[in-house]
Amino acid sequence: MAYGRWEPWTQAAPVREHLHRLRRSGASMRAIGRASGASPSTVHRILKDNSEQPCSVERVIHAAEARRLLALTPTAVQQAVDRRNAVGAQRRLRALTALGYSAVGLAARLGVAPSTVRGLLRGDSKTIRPAMHQAVKALYDAVWDQTPGERTGAERRAAIAARARAAENGWPAPMGLDDDQIDDLGYRPRTHWRPATCAAPPRRACAHPSLSSRRTQAPGHRQQGSGR
Repeated sequence: MAYGRWEPWTQAAPVREHLHRLRRSGASMRAIGRASGASPSTVHRILKDNSEQPCSVERVIHAAEARRLLALTPTAVQQAVDRRNAVGAQRRLRALTALGYSAVGLAARLGVAPSTVRGLLRGDSKTIRPAMHQAVKALYDAVWDQTPGERTGAERRAAIAARARAAENGWPAPMGLDDDQIDDLGYRPRTHWRPATCAAPPRRACAHPSLSSRRTQAPGHRQQGSGR
């Protein structure tokens, strides 16, 4: 901003020098992009010195983008590298939703804000910290075969709403997922949401009859009543 006028562009040279320093510290273009919110191609474009073409757009970049990149430190970039894909956590949370666990209930068990769980369920969050992944995995392993408590009217309504959401989106319950592939990006579950048929307490979540007959023949799938 100068003389009361908005200037959305700034010189790329200082940013380019800063990015070169980050690169010399071992940061990859992908990690820099992830930490700043820019794409790797944008980082590559800035790093490419196009001084032979004085009028080229590569000599200037958006001011907001420049501020984000100049604020990066080697530590911030390393923290971005330490994040992992959220697909496994997303599948686990969606499977628990199919059992009747609400986003609010899951968030309380995980010790995070409900908006964090909702973002994972929607697919807004593409990466998460390893600690979050481990927390979701531990919760999933603990309750994959249990439906949530439905002692009060509010609890029943929350469970019904959660199952309805899973049904609408075709999210399979835990019995429909392969544990050996649940964290793989390319994994496509062969089953979708189906209503569970559950007996009385102790709150064991039963698979649809068409699913349970397959579990004894499919390595990696959860065995009904096995506890794991």
